[in-house]
Amino acid sequence: MKKIIINLTGHPMPERGRGTVILSPRYQLDAATLGLGQLTLEHAVAPLKELLETCDEWVIKAITRGKYAVALPGMSFAAGACLAHLHGISGHFPKILWSYRTEDGFAWIDNPADLQTVREHARVDRPFMI
Repeated sequence: MKKIIINLTGHPMPERGRGTVILSPRYQLDAATLGLGQLTLEHAVAPLKELLETCDEWVIKAITRGKYAVALPGMSFAAGACLAHLHGISGHFPKILWSYRTEDGFAWIDNPADLQTVREHARVDRPFMI
């Protein structure tokens, strides 16, 4: 099965090998044009929603099974809104990727962080059983 990465950063992502499909929205959230005071959660998820509407059926099925990773936008509220949207459609938190600054520019981490596993491990810290 192919690996799916949803790139919401607005920055190019290098190829990650055969069998990996990198999906990027047609446009990104433009906070500078919109104005920070005018941003809404709807603005934050609009590029993601448009991207998902254009995906092939096999991609949507993989996403709804939680079989994907996502590189989040840098704005924390936009990242949170995208995580909530993706969790809402799949019932799972995604694996996440991020880049970091190097002397030559930027590099991407090799192993995504699995937020669903973090969620499941955190359940033992609940003060009560549901």
